[in-house]
Amino acid sequence: MIEAEPDFFRRYGIYSGHFSSDIMPLVPPGASKLTFVRHPAALLRSTYHLLRNFTVNGHDANLDHDGKFASKFCIANTFETFLESSDPRLLPYTRNPQTRILGFGNSYDPARVHDPALLAAAKERLSGFQFVGITERYPEALRLFQSHYLRTPIRRFYFRNASPGSLLQGASAHVQELVVEICALDLDLYAHGCALFDQCIAASEGFHGVPAAKASPLPRSKV
Repeated sequence: MIEAEPDFFRRYGIYSGHFSSDIMPLVPPGASKLTFVRHPAALLRSTYHLLRNFTVNGHDANLDHDGKFASKFCIANTFETFLESSDPRLLPYTRNPQTRILGFGNSYDPARVHDPALLAAAKERLSGFQFVGITERYPEALRLFQSHYLRTPIRRFYFRNASPGSLLQGASAHVQELVVEICALDLDLYAHGCALFDQCIAASEGFHGVPAAKASPLPRSKV
């Protein structure tokens, strides 16, 4: 989340949301495509808590049947059990979700969830984006994005699901092994995204990561 001058968003045509690659044919020609990639360990833990909170906060009516099952499963089970489960209703959340969404679309095909061809397609698509940010390097990514695309300075940005620190703080060795096992493609894709991000920094003359906005905890009123 960002905070800027009142006329900031009137200057740009912005399309945002949890879009998969299915939407790419609908993007107008010449449009800039921007995205962020996230470390699989952080994404899996966030997904687990998100699913729990849907029911805890009374928002499970927004979920389909499988989503409601996943939400109740996460409430009743540990994060480790969530990762271990082979229930087909949970696998779209835990098996290479970023690679699937970028390389294949929102549909879930269990036969392709560990397919190297899917990773190749996701990498190719990611390489075609005009900007790839890294969630774990959010302040730096936002400043780089500003230097390339924005004429109006961002006054303040908020950490939301992007807090720095250990990705698996306190996690058992088994959990760490599970992440490597079930999200090997996502780990490879994340490394590719980091390389693209570093290339963008290297090609940005005069960019030294100097803070352009103040980082703040997300105000409770905006949660």
